[in-house]
Amino acid sequence: MSSSASSSILVRGFPSNIITHRSERWTAVSGQGVAEIDGAAHRFEHGHTVDIPLKATHRVSCTGDQPLIFIEIQYGELLDENDIIRLSDDYNRV
Repeated sequence: MSSSASSSILVRGFPSNIITHRSERWTAVSGQGVAEIDGAAHRFEHGHTVDIPLKATHRVSCTGDQPLIFIEIQYGELLDENDIIRLSDDYNRV
């Protein structure tokens, strides 16, 4: 199994997605938000971590006045963006 890490800065939110070849772990560094995983909302702010299982529907939104900054770690055999199925998207990429 391979792993990869990246950071994200959100002012609004990420689209609702399913990822088919990897799971993810998000850790909030600063800001406030909500992580939605398979329909359940989780408070997401400094120090909070959420796990995104393989094929789980998920999205994250910034709910505070400051950008939400978090670290994303990906785990799986295939670590590229081609496994994303977009269900909804605030940026009209569906």
